[in-house]
This record gives sequence, structure tokens and C-alpha cells, in this order.
Amino acid sequence: MQRFNGDVSLALAGYNAGEGAVDKYKGVPPFGETQNYVKKIVSSYGKTYHPVLAPEDAKVAFHLTGEIATSTSGI
Repeated sequence: MQRFNGDVSLALAGYNAGEGAVDKYKGVPPFGETQNYVKKIVSSYGKTYHPVLAPEDAKVAFHLTGEIATSTSGI
């Protein structure tokens, strides 16, 4: 997630096809398997961007709210 600045689609593509392939194609590679994988996970997850929190910030956000933080605003 950090490598792709919180872009879930690119992180998933990097996991499936390799980070180098995402860099080479400047996005989700044109591989059917990878495109289907990204679509399947994103449709279940419901969004394509998730801000990246440092582990210590995530712990603080969870402690304060009792929920997993999805944004750094107000922290």
C-alpha cells in the first residue's frame, strides 16, 4: 500500500502480477488474470483508495474510536 500511495487497485495488481509489472504498464497490467483479480477484490472491498497510516497512527485511531481508521483526518 505504501509503494502505491494507498491505491488498492495497484497494490492488488502488484501482489498478483508483481510490482515491476505495475511499474512497467503504469497501472494494472493488461493480464486477464490480474484484471479479474483486482475487479473481484475491489468489488468486495468497495473502494479503490485507502489512505496509508503508520502502524502507530493506526493504533491511536483504533484506541480512540474502537474502529479501524479509514482516514487520517482528525487524528
